[in-house]
Amino acid sequence: MGQTHYQTLGLEPSATTEQIRSAYRNLAKVHHPDTGADAGHQQMILINEAYEVLSEPERRSTYDRLLGLAAPPLLKTPKMRVASEEEARILWLKVVYHPVNIGINQIVKPFRRQLDALSYDPYDDELVAEFTAYLERSQQTFQHIRQVFASQRNPIGSALTAELLFHSLNQLGDALEELRYFTLNYNYQHLHVGQELLGIVADLRRQATEAAEHLLRMA
Repeated sequence: MGQTHYQTLGLEPSATTEQIRSAYRNLAKVHHPDTGADAGHQQMILINEAYEVLSEPERRSTYDRLLGLAAPPLLKTPKMRVASEEEARILWLKVVYHPVNIGINQIVKPFRRQLDALSYDPYDDELVAEFTAYLERSQQTFQHIRQVFASQRNPIGSALTAELLFHSLNQLGDALEELRYFTLNYNYQHLHVGQELLGIVADLRRQATEAAEHLLRMA
C-alpha cells in the first residue's frame, strides 16, 4: 500500500474527527483546482478520497483494520486460532474472502438484468419498485459482507487480496448510493455513474480473485 489516507491529510492515525475535518478544509483551500495549484485536480481526488473514508466511523474502522491499526470488532465468525501462517491464510480465505467475494457477485451479477428490465420504461412504477427492491437486497448484502471483511485481521501475505477487497467494497458502497439517488430523482447521471462504478467493482473483484488464488497456492 502506498501513501495512507492519514498521510494524505497530514495526520496521525490517532487524529480526532475534528482534526480530520480541519485538515481537509485547510488542504482543500490550498489544492483546489480553482486556485491554480500545480496538480491540484489529482491531489484533490486523493484528499477527497481520504476524507470520505476517515470522516465516516465505519469506513475508518475498516480502513484502520486494513492498516493493522485496530483490533477487530466483535462478530459471530470463527476465531482464527491457528498454528501456522499457512493455516491462517487458508482460514482467512474461507472465513473472510470467500463470503465477501460471493456477496459482491450477488450484487454485481444481477445488475445488468435489472438495468435491462428498467430500460423498457424507467418511469413505470412496477419496474422502479422491482429495481428498488433489488437495491434494498443489495444494500443488506453489502452491509453484511462489509462486517465480515472487518471481522478478522488479514494474515501475513494477504495484504494485496485484502486491499483489493477493501477498494471493491468502497466502490460498491458508492455505486449503491448513486443508484439509490436515481430512484429518488430519476437523474440518469446517477444511473450512469452507478453503472460505471459497478464495472470498476467487477474488475477489482477479478483482481482479488487472482490474488486469492495466488495466496492459496502459497498456503
